[in-house]
Amino acid sequence: MGEGHEGYDKLREILANQSQKLVEEIRQRKRNIRAEKVGCLLCNDGSGEAVSCNDDFEIHIIQMKINMLNKIEYVLEQLEAGEYGKCLRCKFNISAERLQAIPFAVRCKGCEEEYELNNHQ
Repeated sequence: MGEGHEGYDKLREILANQSQKLVEEIRQRKRNIRAEKVGCLLCNDGSGEAVSCNDDFEIHIIQMKINMLNKIEYVLEQLEAGEYGKCLRCKFNISAERLQAIPFAVRCKGCEEEYELNNHQ
């Protein structure tokens, strides 16, 4: 990306803070799901079995947060290894503009578009 270590230090700090926030949010959402199953009268269908209120939605949100957390952790590892900014697929440098917009990007724009196309059909 062409930035000095100062820029990477700031990025490392931002990503570490974001990672901590995501971990706490994931924990809170998991606690909320458990609390809903225990305490929500609307979730009881009369048979004593808990019926999903918003579980599917919450689980989807948790999965998205975990995916973002994994990307951030990968970028932090790449920063430590001195490999930050290289595309996971083609190994070329990710553009500085893309990294500024999405600091935890792991693929260049072209490889990301191909990845999205192949994985969301």
